[in-house]
Formats: sequence, structure tokens, C-alpha cells
Amino acid sequence: AYSGRTIFLDVADGKLTEEDGEKFSGRLFQANVHREVMESNANLRNQKIGAILNGWENDRNDVRALIHKFCQGG
Repeated sequence: AYSGRTIFLDVADGKLTEEDGEKFSGRLFQANVHREVMESNANLRNQKIGAILNGWENDRNDVRALIHKFCQGG
């Protein structure tokens, strides 16, 4: 579903108390987008890595969509 990528999403609930005693709670999301780069030729491998790096916005958008889906309970 993610075109050769695996997206790992870690979710943690957290609480923070400010110095003045005010308390906040929230949720921390941490994501990792994993791809296998199997090319043995250095030039091809570098080209693939370059294409991956140039596509970072797609990764970010997919991670945002997963977070939104998580927050919606779906």
C-alpha cells in the first residue's frame, strides 16, 4: 500500500508539569519510513537513494495521513 515502503508509527501518551504546577497532556508520534535498497552497483544505489530523499514530502504526507487515521480511531 505504500509503494515499497514500510512505515513504522510509534504512539505514546505523555504528561508534562510546568514549573508553576500547570499540567499538560498530549500524544507523541514518532515515525520511521523504511525501504530496502538492494542495488549492488554504487551509481544505481546512489540514484535510488537520491530519488528516495527527493520524495520526502510523499513520506511526510503518508505519515500525517496515518496519524490522522489513528486520531480518528480508524
